[in-house]
Amino acid sequence: MIVTDGHILRGIFSNLLENATKFTKAGSITFGYQAPVNNTITCYVTDTGIGISPENHKLIFDPFRQAEGKRADMAGGTGLGLSICQGTLSLLGGSIKVESEPGKGSTFIFTLPFEHQTARSVTRATGPSPVARKYNWAGKRLLLVEDEEANMEYLKIILGRTGAELVPARNGSRLRELYGVLETFDLILLDIRLPDASGWDLAREIKSICPLLPIIAQTAFAMPSDLQKGEESGCDGYISKPISREKLLEMAAGYIEV
Repeated sequence: MIVTDGHILRGIFSNLLENATKFTKAGSITFGYQAPVNNTITCYVTDTGIGISPENHKLIFDPFRQAEGKRADMAGGTGLGLSICQGTLSLLGGSIKVESEPGKGSTFIFTLPFEHQTARSVTRATGPSPVARKYNWAGKRLLLVEDEEANMEYLKIILGRTGAELVPARNGSRLRELYGVLETFDLILLDIRLPDASGWDLAREIKSICPLLPIIAQTAFAMPSDLQKGEESGCDGYISKPISREKLLEMAAGYIEV
């Protein structure tokens, strides 16, 4: 048994397995861990997919970047997943790398320092975390509108320790199902690029129902026109991806009454 951040560990595996499934049309996908050494555990996800050329091994960990060519064409998305993996691991002192060749599959390897405990001596850390002490939003309810699994997991990691109740909505249809209970929320974090709706249109609809409900718009496209669109649609705040934990918490605190 190990003591670490369960949200990050599950999020890393989820993201890597999702990528492996996306790029492996035949063969196999395996994952697991190696025997811990010096309080560091090494985990891996291996696939027999299309692989990655050596010159792209570092590129794929950059925000909004994907390996060129066939892999990028098949992938779609924003190219944030591996960047989020790298960023969240760094918060725990870990790291991630890839071993891969075109046509021979890929192995993503990440290391994670941890506290080792036996089954009978596992203890929980006492007292609130620094985030919980600074941002204590117990009793508050936040609506997270985001269609990308990795991005949603990242938001949960950032906001999970504030004590707030987090309600996910993966698309515009699910968001509209919640219009009848909008008054129960204290803040909405709204991705403006959803597969079935425009975030700007959703913001206008929300404001027509609950004019005082704060909305923070988030987008991967940091264009000057987005700020104007946000203001016109009634959004109270605007944050661009990749989202900074400190910036998001500070911005959200300005709209949440405690």
